[in-house]
Amino acid sequence: MPCRSNTSGLDSVRASATIRLVNPVPARDSAVRSSDFALRPLTDLHTDALYEHVKGAKDITKRTSIGHLDIPRMKEAGVTGQVFAVWTNPEKTNPGERAPFVHKAIDALEDICRRYPDDIAIAKSPDEMLDINGCASPDQPVTLSESDESKGLSVTASTPDFEPWCLGGELRPSGRVAAILGIEGGHALEGDLANLDRFFERGVRVLTITWNNSNEFAGSCMDKPETGLTELGRRALSRMNELGMIVDLSHSSPRTFYDTLEVSTAPVICSHSACKARCDFPRNLDDDQLRALAQHRGVIGIVFLPYFLTHKEGEATLDDVLDHAEHAIQVAGIDSVALGSDFDGFGKPPKGLEDVTRLPVLLAGLRSRGYSDSDVAQVSGLNFLRLWREVADGSGIQHKDTKGS
Repeated sequence: MPCRSNTSGLDSVRASATIRLVNPVPARDSAVRSSDFALRPLTDLHTDALYEHVKGAKDITKRTSIGHLDIPRMKEAGVTGQVFAVWTNPEKTNPGERAPFVHKAIDALEDICRRYPDDIAIAKSPDEMLDINGCASPDQPVTLSESDESKGLSVTASTPDFEPWCLGGELRPSGRVAAILGIEGGHALEGDLANLDRFFERGVRVLTITWNNSNEFAGSCMDKPETGLTELGRRALSRMNELGMIVDLSHSSPRTFYDTLEVSTAPVICSHSACKARCDFPRNLDDDQLRALAQHRGVIGIVFLPYFLTHKEGEATLDDVLDHAEHAIQVAGIDSVALGSDFDGFGKPPKGLEDVTRLPVLLAGLRSRGYSDSDVAQVSGLNFLRLWREVADGSGIQHKDTKGS
């Protein structure tokens, strides 16, 4: 939710599950089209648009000039996956009001999916995400048509159980957005671990442990940077691992960050953060954190929030976002970087990234800096898909397929 400007190496095995897509370089004309990127996933790890919808500030089912994101604009951009974060304002809600607000937001998203089934559906597992997007499932072999081969398309995978992305023909993307439910701030649990199970049952798959406020579970980087996981927080983390719920460490204190890497049996994300080496801000990760995240197979979603990106005079730009993405790639590796816009969680966006329809321009920017199509595909969605698969596969829950929910 709205971010305010209050102002060691850990051993593990790097991710080996990567996928390589090779396809023609998009046309380099002045109008970058989402169709240029039809062979790539496009997943954003954080938006506050659902919160704005529930509060009545906008209707995300309608195209509007309000804010940065709505369903029509997501479809225009070619978005295939979107984490919708549900935030409850800890300063304007009382204990007993926060969990009900999360349920209200889930109700709202479920209603949207019922009314617009051809546009959006809730994904509760990686397989469901692929199904919503119209892609191959793990047990469905991928073959290339003659027309695909004539275009120079090919696919290889470094692990046999890691499914390729959509590859033309019958596996062409469906145009539907896979909506992934998240909660921003553990205070929404009201200190009750049973709420983890309740929210998971309703489809929540991502939990940001803290917001700008510390809570019963852990310290935030914005108010208690020296505080880490509490005993209740460690129990919550263990239960999230058992369920297959993704742990999100954006907003967490450095101590919480490292405590979590020691405790979690699954990789974690920092859904909407940037690089402290490029902009010294408490919410950004330093290089040691980036390396530790990568060593634990984690992923950082590069945020678009201007004052996370630069302290220089004037407005932030698309190039600033690209600079942070490139720094994260250089330090953490291509397997550990994704997109985490925080669209609708702030006001004025970077120049060149005015709203979600500009995401293809960001992908073109990565390509223009020398990153291959397979590299761009990893950043634009495959890294998150790989991480989600690892989190889900490592859980103790047998996940039922609930397609179209």
